[in-house]
Amino acid sequence: MENPLNKIASFQGLGITVVRDDSDNVVLQIPLAGNTNDKGTMFAGSIYSLMVMAGWKLAMNSAEAAGAPGNVVISSASVNYLRPIAQDCQATAELTRGFYLNAYGSGCCDIRVTIFNTQNKLCADFTGQYRILPEPAL
Repeated sequence: MENPLNKIASFQGLGITVVRDDSDNVVLQIPLAGNTNDKGTMFAGSIYSLMVMAGWKLAMNSAEAAGAPGNVVISSASVNYLRPIAQDCQATAELTRGFYLNAYGSGCCDIRVTIFNTQNKLCADFTGQYRILPEPAL
């Protein structure tokens, strides 16, 4: 089965690759080349896109594991950029709360995504809630 990330234009455009993809965590990598800002470090928009996609794929995995696949969308997010990133980097997405139904009956997942530098210092920290919307009947 084709990885649904390949259907997202910016996934390929930013040069993102999959390092790990399972129900416990998703790790995506992005090259510095082609994603720099005017200071020669990683562009914040590229970092954000990387983190959103890592969380999105993990939410999809979590919903499928719970037997509730659907259309995954991000409903809220927060990101902190703590240090400049001056090399290729990896974003690791982990569930902080696996698949659950919210007060409105929508499927949700809460996810944290982190990026550490080669000195093992946290560079970016993202939290997001993803919604899993039922696929429309055909």
